[in-house]
Amino acid sequence: MKKLLPVLILFVLLSSCKKSNDDIIELSHSLYSLKVPETIQLEVTKGNAEDMSWFSDNVFVADVSQTGVVTARHVGETKVRIGNAECKIVVSPMYSYYDEPLNDWGCSIDDIRNVYGAPRWSNAYENNEVINEYIINNGYAPRMAFDFINNKLRRTVVLFVKNRESQLYKFLEERYQLHYEFEDSEVTVIYYDSYDIKDSKTSVYVGNYDNEFVIVEYYDEQYWAKLYNKSANNNNPEE
Repeated sequence: MKKLLPVLILFVLLSSCKKSNDDIIELSHSLYSLKVPETIQLEVTKGNAEDMSWFSDNVFVADVSQTGVVTARHVGETKVRIGNAECKIVVSPMYSYYDEPLNDWGCSIDDIRNVYGAPRWSNAYENNEVINEYIINNGYAPRMAFDFINNKLRRTVVLFVKNRESQLYKFLEERYQLHYEFEDSEVTVIYYDSYDIKDSKTSVYVGNYDNEFVIVEYYDEQYWAKLYNKSANNNNPEE
């Protein structure tokens, strides 16, 4: 009986190893680049994934069907997973008319200066608001501004040439989700960086500026939404 014991232990170990190897999933790709709205079919090349579900870490960037078809939705990066396997999905832009402002909400004036240098113009307003404006070497978007309240970045602005307005919308729609369109209004469209506005960190307002430019305003959505709600509650004391 003592001689059989090591054999039994070896059999159990081999069985457990075989089971764990069956649970290891491998995919046809570990990294793949797409543009909106391209797709890629991911295949399980090793392991049994019949009872497992596909999912994406960020469905705003790319989602995945339960057959492994990945669809690019917006510019960014995410990971698509099934079991222990994952594939990094990079959604790159088709349109790159300008480099968007550094929308690092809450950063300071010095933080922006460290990236862009000294502003061309700097204006101080009431309520501790400072707007610094830059001239950018870009034919599509030659001017950019950063709006600080109490030395915290809360809004950025880009002026985009009006005769390329249709291209601007293509640029924005592959990065943000269109939520509102308006007619006969200074603001023509509003985008968000989320399908659900409540989860949005950045909102983008596009409107008429003058005969030469369209204005693109990026807002710290969490800050302005909180400010708006506070103001609304003050105007409705019963609520």
